[in-house]
Amino acid sequence: MDKKEEEQNIEENIKDIRKKMNTVREAVDGLLDAAEEAIKKLREL
Repeated sequence: MDKKEEEQNIEENIKDIRKKMNTVREAVDGLLDAAEEAIKKLREL
């Protein structure tokens, strides 16, 4: 693998990692929203 191919491979891996990080961020946001809703409902009891 020459240097150009290696750099392109690294760039693709970085893009893939960024996509996965965004997916994780969205999942965490969803969990936080669910936790907030659960706390609100518990306080209403």
